[in-house]
Amino acid sequence: MLHYLPAELVDRILAFLDTTTLKSVASTSSYLYQYAVDRIWAEPCLRLNAPTAGVPLLAVISRHGRRMQKLAFPPYDNPDLVDLRAIVEYMGDLKEVDLSGCPPFCVGDKQAIHVLQCCPNLVSINFDDCLDITNATGYELAMHPNARSFQTVSLNRCIELDDYAIMGLLNAAPNLRTLHIACLPSITANSIHAIAAHCPNIECLDMTDLDALTDVTLHTLLERCPQLRDIDISECRNLSEEGLRTLGEKIRRGEVWTNWSGVTTPSMGVFTHLRLRSIPQNILTPRALESLFHPCTICPNLHQKIDVVQADPMELDDCYSEEVIISQPECLVQHMRNPREYLQTLELNEPTLSPGFFTILKDSHSVFLGTFICTLASTLPTYPPIAYALSLVDFLSTQANLHTLNLSGCASFIDDSVCARIAAHLPRLSTFDCSGCTLITDNGICAIADACALLDNINLKECTNITDASVFALVRPRMEFYHNPPRTPLLFINLGLCDRVTDASVATLSELVAIQDSYSFGRPSSGMHTLKVSGCFRITDASITHFSTALQTRLETTTPSTLKLLCLSGCYNLTSPALTSLTTHLGLLESLNLFSCPNVDDSTLACIASHCRKLNSLVVSKCRLSSSGAVALASMCPDLHTLYMGFLLLAEGVGNVGVRALLRGCRQLKLLDVSRSESVTDAVFAEEGEEGKKGLALQVLIMKACPGVRVAGLKVLVRQRAPRLQRLDLSGCIGVSVEEKRELAMGFG
Repeated sequence: MLHYLPAELVDRILAFLDTTTLKSVASTSSYLYQYAVDRIWAEPCLRLNAPTAGVPLLAVISRHGRRMQKLAFPPYDNPDLVDLRAIVEYMGDLKEVDLSGCPPFCVGDKQAIHVLQCCPNLVSINFDDCLDITNATGYELAMHPNARSFQTVSLNRCIELDDYAIMGLLNAAPNLRTLHIACLPSITANSIHAIAAHCPNIECLDMTDLDALTDVTLHTLLERCPQLRDIDISECRNLSEEGLRTLGEKIRRGEVWTNWSGVTTPSMGVFTHLRLRSIPQNILTPRALESLFHPCTICPNLHQKIDVVQADPMELDDCYSEEVIISQPECLVQHMRNPREYLQTLELNEPTLSPGFFTILKDSHSVFLGTFICTLASTLPTYPPIAYALSLVDFLSTQANLHTLNLSGCASFIDDSVCARIAAHLPRLSTFDCSGCTLITDNGICAIADACALLDNINLKECTNITDASVFALVRPRMEFYHNPPRTPLLFINLGLCDRVTDASVATLSELVAIQDSYSFGRPSSGMHTLKVSGCFRITDASITHFSTALQTRLETTTPSTLKLLCLSGCYNLTSPALTSLTTHLGLLESLNLFSCPNVDDSTLACIASHCRKLNSLVVSKCRLSSSGAVALASMCPDLHTLYMGFLLLAEGVGNVGVRALLRGCRQLKLLDVSRSESVTDAVFAEEGEEGKKGLALQVLIMKACPGVRVAGLKVLVRQRAPRLQRLDLSGCIGVSVEEKRELAMGFG
């Protein structure tokens, strides 16, 4: 039975398991073994001083090292030395290395340099607390073959490093995004100026306890690094009040602009996290605080997270923050004593949260949300659902400015009464997600549709009690140009698994799509871009034909359809002529899902390919296709990067001809699924001549239950033609043994 589970679902399930559990899973079956082992060794956290399951660590690393993308260590348990040089020999494909957990003084220049020399593809390096490394390691960082691609370098408390090492690194790594240089006593202002000169795109800086940071160097950073958004200047005692006021002026002065529609928008340099721990009181004065945190300083649309922990207690009456993340939610209100404070975004997933928390927020009279995400399903056994419902609706009734509401994790207590309160108190709601809320009926959705004129994004997936009436309530007011109040266009709607939705809903939606771009509605882009009706098995050709007619009329009068994502998976009553007629008018379509639509054949796919040239994602598994459809697709959709074409209803499946055409014609193809294709063999991957020398962009190849596949051609694919291959699924391929699968797995990483 396990073999019938989709590979993505198996991977998703295993992602929640710890290493010990994954080892147990790996021993249950050969099918689960490959997934569990890949999960264990992709990002291992190793205890270097102990053997693994009775096998010496070096033997384990030599076997699995090529799979590793990240190497990290837990905090050291004993002071034994670690021979990194013997280990990294087998880890040539590492992307990230973190040596911060190693014992003190066990990582010196020899070990660090050897790591850098053996791993040419590194993009993230963490040498925190490696007290023995010197400028020799710094020079090796600067000379690294991948230095221009470095994204993150952390050298906190590497006290032997000085300006020469830091400046050389900065000169060689102009694309650096994150740099941590906390507690480096030997560096001077020259290193700070080098950051500003060579790394203008730096986004995150940790300069804790850095004597080199002064008002002058801070001003230089602010002027030359417009992308800087996360900065830690804790314990920097050479700053002054004027330096902090300069920082506040940067936020206020030059990083916001007003666009043509009058909406204030951040351009760049917007701070998302500012840390000011242990700043002396003579520096972090009330004037500096007013400049940094006063409501007049920060644009209302900016998301701020400000962390102030002083050595000397001080009243922060003017503190202003827009996004607060606190480990104990019940303590949130203690941090907001002034009614001028605002919290713009709140995401609740705290497992110990009680319903009384909403009451605390409501009674504080100081929380005015723009975005609210509530996923509290794990807490419901502790408190009755009605308790959550009552406290939640009381709190929402005070949030008149709320524009984004996600209640997808609250299915057990979201019903029509909650929807009625939402409709009554949230007039500015634009995005509403109630997926999985099976207690909601048409009454609740109709109430929201009638009251929320700005609603443009709604997710009703698995709301199994709604019918066509809900869709009518959402769509029909938007079809009336003089409707009062005027409605914003509907951009996104998901009706997946709403099995009571019929042709009437799709016909109504098609009329909306046909006229929506005829009026600007005050927005530069007002057409629907996403329509999902997967699993709505009542939909037939009648509504699709109506849709085609509406789009044809639209093409004659205005612009092409703006629809970019269409999901019709599981709509098994649709026929090839209807789908062909529809896709003729979808020239901008980028993603199409026709999974388990048995009437889709090669002629349908050829028509889709000829008219939807911008397609980059296509799902046609369990359709009636052959190699002819694949050839047509490859010849007309060169930008395709994701293709699911497995378990086709024709036994021969795609075949070598189709796979070869796809690999040659779709050079950007990253994921290919041709499962259960009886005529596919491994020979298709062992191309000869010039074509065989061309590298493939393929990262995921799924070939389940392909009896003609052998290991010879796959070795050529893994070792020569697909250098980026990360996953090869050969489940059920009887021509490839378990040992051969393991051997292939060692070849990619």
